[in-house]
Amino acid sequence: MSNHHSQNLENLKNSEPTKSEPTQLDPIQPEPTKSEPTQLDPIQPEPTKSLRIATFTDVFLGIPGGIPSSIRAQKASLEALGHQVTIFCPGTRQDFENPLSKFGANHDPNIVLVPTAKFLINGAPFSKWTKEVVRFIEKKYPNLTESFDLFHIHYEATTSMAGLILAKKYHIKTIQTMHGREDMAIAINVPHPFKTLAATGINLIHRTTLKSILKKSPRPDYQNPALKNLAPTIARRQMWQMMTRQANLADQVITPSAHFAKKLQLFGVTRPISVISNGIADQEMTNFTPKIRTYQNHEPLRVLWFSRLSKEKRILPFLESLRIAQELEPNFRFIFTIIGDGNQMSKVRKFCKKHFDEASIKILGTIPHQKILQKYTKNQHLSIINSYQFDTQGLTILEAAACNLPVIYADPDMTEIVPNHGGLCAKSPAPRAMAELLLKIHHQPELIQKLSQNLAASEKTYLQSHQIEKLLKLYRQLS
Repeated sequence: MSNHHSQNLENLKNSEPTKSEPTQLDPIQPEPTKSEPTQLDPIQPEPTKSLRIATFTDVFLGIPGGIPSSIRAQKASLEALGHQVTIFCPGTRQDFENPLSKFGANHDPNIVLVPTAKFLINGAPFSKWTKEVVRFIEKKYPNLTESFDLFHIHYEATTSMAGLILAKKYHIKTIQTMHGREDMAIAINVPHPFKTLAATGINLIHRTTLKSILKKSPRPDYQNPALKNLAPTIARRQMWQMMTRQANLADQVITPSAHFAKKLQLFGVTRPISVISNGIADQEMTNFTPKIRTYQNHEPLRVLWFSRLSKEKRILPFLESLRIAQELEPNFRFIFTIIGDGNQMSKVRKFCKKHFDEASIKILGTIPHQKILQKYTKNQHLSIINSYQFDTQGLTILEAAACNLPVIYADPDMTEIVPNHGGLCAKSPAPRAMAELLLKIHHQPELIQKLSQNLAASEKTYLQSHQIEKLLKLYRQLS
């Protein structure tokens, strides 16, 4: 067993419930020094002036995932405090009327559907060219400066670029949340011969679209070993250039984790960065008392996956880990429940049919998000997040933590996110390493209870009611 893995387990054994340390990054703004206890009572409106916030995103709000979940949660929390939030996003009324989305645009006049292409990208609606989005918004809101106090942008594509252009034109302050590693999205999902072409094309469109408002910024030194490691190919460099450009055009940048903030600074982001978690909506935890998990190794180890089924999330490598674990330890039994959908669903079904019996696998597909935490986490022992160098936070980790459900994960960057030693990291992203971690838990079943107790004792700073205070502080500084 590697030193990394041994230390991981040693930390767990010696850990006592402690208060989470504030994030300190320079010039990234520090987290507050103390978190308040969890409060699930209705949020009371503040006596101060209410804000009018325009949110721009290219992500369809009806799909599962960290970005749409965080936008929905922020909207609900801000409105509960008396603020107005108008969201500009792609989609059609038919998309939003899908009962699985539970986020109907017909019923919320503050969700404004921008001009949307007829085709889908990765199964989700995508807005038309930025110029069309700009014209549409200016026609609908001829006096933008009188309609909104500030803009909050949640992506880097056409609608998000429209937000930046409108902000500069009308002198409206802008916050940009940088959610994800777009360099890895290209590296993982685009076939090899086309990676460089796709990334160069995306970066060129981004630069050309924003040409009228661009600022000069220093070129990164790609001979720097840290930069070389993060951007070893032309394709990944192109995507980092796009992300850096987007961030530097905002007045303030938000990232969900300190490790991602440091990477952005390394590539030349000069705007102030604050680390604010995406957060979980408090309503999801109302009237829900999660239990402490226990496991006996004579029973199947119940593992839950609730994320999309895609290459970057690495569900097939995790299935391979389960296969290896059974091969190494014939007495190891498990029940793996899969919630989610995606472009790897057919490969997942094929792999499971070939290698596992029906009792070991439950593929449930897409389930309304609000049901997952309170119903489908109930009898589980572990949650798995198997992405590597892709997720900047991993909302799945926070959702599992809120349920006292221990987490196993492949990316050591995620250790920052797991509260109070409530999870274990595999010693490498290789399937065999995760298999060895599963067997370690099988042979030391008491680990499940210890991890779960640690999560129960952690401060619930991931709840939206805590994160919204930090967000509002930034809003007020800019507005």
